[in-house]
Formats: sequence, structure tokens, C-alpha cells
Amino acid sequence: MTSPARLRAGLTLALTTALAVSAVPATQAAGPSTTHDGEAFKVRAVNAMVHAASARRATASGDTSRLVASPAARKAAAIDQAPDPQLPATRTLAAPDEVAVAATCDDLELDWTPTNDRVWIHWKDLGLSGYTISRQRDGGAWKQIGSVGAGKSSFLDRTVNPRGLATYRLDADNLSCQLGSWVTMATNDGWGVPDAVFGTVGAGDGTGALLMQDLYSYAMPSTLTGADPAYSPDGRLLAAADSANGTSWTLQISEISPRGVEGGYRSSSQPAGTLAAEPSFSPDGRRLVYTRYTVDAVTGDVTGSALRMIDVVTGVDSAVSGSTGLVQADWRSATTLIAAGGAQGEGLFTLAAAGGTKAPVAGTSNAGFPEVAPNGKTYFTTGDGTDFALNVLSTTGAITPLQTSTSHYFERPRVSPDGTLFYVDVDLMVLSDPTDNEFTVMSSTNGTGTPEPTAIGARRADGPDGFYGYDVRQPKSKGTSDFVGNAGPDILARDASGNLYAYPSTPDKIAGTRVKIGSGWNIYNAFLAAGDFNRDNRADILARDTSGKLWRYDGKGGGKLAARVQVGAGWGSYLPLAPGDFNGDGRADLIARSSTGELWLYPGTGLGTFATRTRLGTGWQGMNSIVGVGDFDLDNDADLVAREASTSRLWLYPGNGTGGFSARRLVGSGWNTFKGIAGPELLGTNPFVYAKTGDGKLLAYLVVGDGRFDGNEVYLVGTGWGPYSFTS
Repeated sequence: MTSPARLRAGLTLALTTALAVSAVPATQAAGPSTTHDGEAFKVRAVNAMVHAASARRATASGDTSRLVASPAARKAAAIDQAPDPQLPATRTLAAPDEVAVAATCDDLELDWTPTNDRVWIHWKDLGLSGYTISRQRDGGAWKQIGSVGAGKSSFLDRTVNPRGLATYRLDADNLSCQLGSWVTMATNDGWGVPDAVFGTVGAGDGTGALLMQDLYSYAMPSTLTGADPAYSPDGRLLAAADSANGTSWTLQISEISPRGVEGGYRSSSQPAGTLAAEPSFSPDGRRLVYTRYTVDAVTGDVTGSALRMIDVVTGVDSAVSGSTGLVQADWRSATTLIAAGGAQGEGLFTLAAAGGTKAPVAGTSNAGFPEVAPNGKTYFTTGDGTDFALNVLSTTGAITPLQTSTSHYFERPRVSPDGTLFYVDVDLMVLSDPTDNEFTVMSSTNGTGTPEPTAIGARRADGPDGFYGYDVRQPKSKGTSDFVGNAGPDILARDASGNLYAYPSTPDKIAGTRVKIGSGWNIYNAFLAAGDFNRDNRADILARDTSGKLWRYDGKGGGKLAARVQVGAGWGSYLPLAPGDFNGDGRADLIARSSTGELWLYPGTGLGTFATRTRLGTGWQGMNSIVGVGDFDLDNDADLVAREASTSRLWLYPGNGTGGFSARRLVGSGWNTFKGIAGPELLGTNPFVYAKTGDGKLLAYLVVGDGRFDGNEVYLVGTGWGPYSFTS
């Protein structure tokens, strides 16, 4: 294989997340720390949620006997009570005439918060008459995407793929202010920069808004509320404890959609006098374990705990037998939990997810907040009221302290889903006032070294706007074709002998050194890089044999495949294609054209199977090539391109994100000269379309703007591709 004659700069853009090492913030006074109101540190956060809610109810009812004012509130009250200063009454000075100063773009403080599937544009409201927001995708035309009235200061863009490049412009009165392009949020189609979500106790009696952000930006408002949030492994679901009044609690599981469909998916109302907290999804995302705390109706203190399990598919909520007294569970495997004992001095325990007898983990006294990383290591915290530590438990049982302190707690360790970034909540105590705490989320690479502060929940005072739990997500593309495991889309190619290879893309090559996946693939007359059909964040393959049976090969990473599983029959008269997530539910789908020209959508269930098909259209028999190309126009929705046999034209059929199409658009002509067409996910910041010429050359056409080819951006991937069938 030969590398391209020249490479677009965008191919080499990879967002680096190497974090500088800095010291953990010092406390404001020396000496040993104290326990929080005598509570075990493992349930302090839960008690804080309960106390904050009850304090708000007390304030609303006029009963302030249990309300403890923060130092800032006490200082403000003292200022309010101070007498007005007396000025000499000798003469009155006239104020000078005010000179109107025109607002500038600097005054607007225009900025953005990108996450993996949306961008929040925000600015300082200058009292102007209104604001118009426009966007220009890489090389595309300026397009107005929204407007807000006077007094507004933000706009949420859900119709842009943050993995591409875009520029925003804000127009208001006589101002026109522009944001520059940023580096892609993802390294090719692999793991992106982790998003975060954190919960607050808001202005009402119950929990406040769940706020979303990336590592470095401002918090983005969400339509959801809650505390102690947890993402599912694929980033599609979000669980959180929620309360409308601070008394009745519900564990709410919601879908997180780029199109803004954020709402109830499953919910579990908690009995009176109990609180749900610390949810954790199973590795396959189909179950959720959480702690149910018993709360004293008079004091609001936690008096007991046990683990419970929710079947995410059916919504059934059941007790985990043998879990009385356990808290803060995580999944050690698909069948085993690891949790902390709720009482002071207790350590970690393992327990079957189906329930049974809990087994203590040696050497973990005073342990809490276990978090199992993708490599099987368990991070946990310890604290006895004087000494605190962040530790790691290896798979062989060895325990290593990572951080120690006598001045602050470590809480809620989290590891990004790809295992590269590590987070921990540092609770910085004001030793002279144990009720006054400041939370900061720290981050480091691979959990080593001293973490540095992130923007997640940074320095949010314990109290009305308190920071109550956080989690991070890193959703991988459901249209992924990363079989080798280098976080780049691969070309799948079969030679005349039936050998199947993956050609991985790299930061400097569109097709790198090939990896053999298997042999004997000439028994199939169609095969697809189908995306992640079983939600294990690995690329899968669908293949049709000559009898019309459809088979699924689950990817295992590193170019390996699991044994095939039959997923259908009677497919001989259908042309299958893989669009990625076509209906916007976060799962990879399949589209197929019948011999009579009908186009059908087979929605993926995330379980390796398909839901009931729906018809997308008719008259498609005139197309002699239909290709799922991922997000061709960078609007966050999967698209198709189709070649018209009679005219040789190439048409874009933009997906609308809900299982249908927007109006088609001509993107090319003369494409009947090509003997094969394929389209991967993004290469760097841009989509590409591969095309094989009659003499065996493989070309890559770069897509820019809102979905068009740049005639100056065509690369020779390689020669000798004549005998190969390929897909991506």
C-alpha cells in the first residue's frame, strides 16, 4: 500500500489530553481533619443531599433551627446589618454626564462548550435587542441556525457534529462577532474527549439541574434534574437520584439524545423514608445497581442501606439479597459486584450480582467508593477521620496508595471508558468549620501522578448550589469500523482467495498496514462493516451467504472476531447496507433494498438483533450502488449516498435523525466509472468516500462543509485493488 501523495492538515489533528501535574490544593489551616458531623465519610455526600433538601424545606416553612449558614452567608448578613456610612454634608457634587460607549465583541465574551454530541454557544448579555446565531461548517456556507430574544445569553446547537470543524457568528444590533474553529472532539472515530455531568441541589426543595460539559468548559444546562448521576457504558442512558420536593425520591433513568429527546426511560419511585443513590450500570448496560438508603424522618440522618437492582430493559426493581449494610456498588464483572460497607471502619466486599453471601476484601478497612476500571483494577478511597487516601486494588489483590492526605477527603474516583483518564473528587475542608466544604474534580492520565483540577464542579461551595456527584462519558461512534483497535476507521477488504483483511487508518495514512481477520470468506456474497451491534464498543461484521442467511460476527478487538451467529434468513433478494445509527436512538441499524426497489430500515436493538422493520421509501431499484457513509454532512445524523444507474449521478440522502430522509441533494456525476464505493466514519475532522477505479486504483474523496466534495482533496490510497471486494 502507498500513502497519499499529500495529506490534509486535518488528518493530523488529534486532540491531546495530556494533563500537567500540579499539587492538590492546600487547605486553609494546618492540622488533622475531622469527620463531617461525626458521619462516616462514606455516607457524607448522601447526608449532605438530605440535609440540603431539608434545610430548604425548613427555610420555606420559616423554621431555620436546622439551617447552618455558610461563612459567605454570615459575612453577607453582617454587611446587611452594618449601619450606613455617614458622609460630610458640606455640598452636593453633580454627577458628570454619562457617555454612551458602544459594545464590542470583547464585551460579549462569546464562547462555546462542546460535548461529544452537541455544542452550547454562550455569551454575556449586553441588553441588546436580540441575537442571531449563524454557523459555517468547514469550507461550507454561512447558515443562520437560530435566534434568541433580548435578555438571553446562550444557544444550544444540536445539529452539528462536534467531531468536525465549525465556526460560529453572533449578530446583535450593530455587532457581528465570530468564534474560530476548534480542533475535533475525537481522535478519528474512536474515543472523544470525555463529557461530564454533575448534579446540584437547586433553588427548589429537591435536586437541581444536571449540568453537562467537557473537561475544560463551562457547564451546559440540561433539561434533566438530579444528583449522583451515572452514564451507561455506551453513553446513551443517564441515571440519577431525583426529587421534586426533597422528601419523595425517584431513581430516574433517561435517554440522552443529540436531538434533545431527554426524558424518562425508566424510573423507580422510592418508598417513603428512603433515598436512591450511587447508581452504576452493568458492563452491557442492561442492569443497574444502586444503594437504597433509609433516612430518619426526624433528623434526616442515614440509618441503614442495602443494594437493589433495576433491569433496564423491563424496569423491574428488585433487592440484592445479602447486601444489607452495603453502599456504593460497582461491577467487578458481569456477574460480580464490589461494594463498601456502610459503617465506619468497614472495608470493601464482593457479592454476586444475583445476591448471596458478601465476602470481605482483605486490607481495605475504612474503604469506600469502589470504581472498577476497564483493565480490572479497582480504585477506592479510605479515611478514618484523620488520614485519607486514594488507592488502587490490582486484580491479584495488591493494594497501592496513589494519594494520601490529612487535610481533605478523596471521593468518587472515576475512570474514563477507554481507561486513559482518571478522575477523583477532592473535598477540601475548612477545618475551622467542618460544615463548609469545597469540591473539586481532579484528573490525571492513567491515574498516576498528582491530579490537576478540571472544570467539572470546580470549587462549588457545599450548600444551596452544592455539587452532588458526577460521572464522565466517552461514547464511541455506533457506525464504527475500527476492527484493529487504533481508534481509526478501517477498510475491510476480501481478496479472490477469500482472505479478509482490515486496513486501518492512522494519523498520517488513510490505509495503513493491513491485518488479516480471517479466511474462507468467499462463502459470502455480501459483507458489511456494520458498526457496534451488541453495544460492547467494538466493531462487528454482517455477512450474507449464498443461501440468503445473514450472519453476525462480533468484534473482539485487535482484528479478532467471535464465532458467527445467525441473525436472519431470506436475505438473498435484498441489498444490505450499514448506515450506523440511522434513527437516532444510539444503536447501529441496518438498511436493505428489496428486489422490487423498496428501502427498509431494520433498527438495531443493541442486543445484536433487529426490531420490527419500517419502510423508508420505494423506487430505489434505479440505484446501482447505495452506501451508508456515516455523517456525510456533519449534522449529527447518519446519511446515505446512492449512485443512479441511468445518469451516473451520485446523490446524498441526508438522514433526519429519526429514521427518515431530508430532501436529496446532488453531490457528484460520472460515478459509474467506479467499480466499488464505500464510506467510513470521519477520518480526523472530515468524512471520506472511497472509490475503486476500473484499473484497480483506490481513491479517497474528502468531504467538506455541509456535505460536498472538495475537488482539490482527492487522494490515491493505493493500487492493485482490482481483485478485492471492500467495505468500510
